[in-house]
Amino acid sequence: MTSRASRPTGLETMDHALDVLVEQDGTWRWKDEGDFAKAQRLGVFTPDEAALVRAEGERVIAARPWPTGWEDWRP
Repeated sequence: MTSRASRPTGLETMDHALDVLVEQDGTWRWKDEGDFAKAQRLGVFTPDEAALVRAEGERVIAARPWPTGWEDWRP
């Protein structure tokens, strides 16, 4: 997960270190949980921020099937 903010000098991004990896068969798992835990220990994320990141990932997982924008496309 990544957040973006527009700044006068350009675009600022921050990787939230926790990603969802989805296999072709639809199974999923958290990717980079170790990095996410380390970022929390280092104070990159407060406990509240970490909870929000995980909650957003869970929200996305629950929204299956994920729209791609190509559902109505026809050749």
